[in-house]
Amino acid sequence: YKNFLSNYNDSLSVAFEWLNSAGIDEMVLDLRYNNGGAISSMQHLASILAPLQQLNNSDIIINDEFNSILTQYYNAQGISMQTRFLNISPNLNLNRIYILTGQNSASASEALIIGLDPYMEVITLGEQTHGKYTGAYVIYDTEKKHNWAIQPIVFKYSNSVGFTDFPDGLTPTYAGEDDLFNALGDPQEGLLAVAIEKITGTPVVVAQKSAKIELAVPLHSFDNNKIRMNIPLLKEKLESFK
Repeated sequence: YKNFLSNYNDSLSVAFEWLNSAGIDEMVLDLRYNNGGAISSMQHLASILAPLQQLNNSDIIINDEFNSILTQYYNAQGISMQTRFLNISPNLNLNRIYILTGQNSASASEALIIGLDPYMEVITLGEQTHGKYTGAYVIYDTEKKHNWAIQPIVFKYSNSVGFTDFPDGLTPTYAGEDDLFNALGDPQEGLLAVAIEKITGTPVVVAQKSAKIELAVPLHSFDNNKIRMNIPLLKEKLESFK
């Protein structure tokens, strides 16, 4: 799952309805390349995955913590600063979930992980997450018609038991490197293979590759949901295998 986009919530429900009708009782969620998005979309996915009791209780997923001025204003206006589970369908009613993580797992991805953690067993596999426990508002200039806006950081979030402030990211339950050779979704893909083994108790035989690319710097980086490719480095690495 690459991005939390609220306009895809209905499509997300359709996909999980199919899984729910299949009667699944274990789930592997891949957030390795998900650097965040809409909190409302995170709320929707959390409500699909969580135990049904949390939906019935309308329990807290995350709390938003603002400065004193905004906190006073929201309290005076009766505006909630909590994101709670929604009583929606489908709901998988899971007691445990496996989540694959990487350095680009950030913001809403991390909110989902810590938001579910007090209510179910959350097992993370992969790399340390990014460490972005803050949120922003988009503010547009209403006086002029152009595409410019500002997006200041205005709050940080915590889960229902007050966990927050993780600038170094979330440490995975089981650490492992990303597999750049096998396709996503392939049972032999490194981290997915570990998750399947943890679920079934049976090791997955992973095909060995003859060569491993060691990169001094990443071939790509994420910047405002855009990917910048390091073309010279990529060409150099590929030339070395001729």
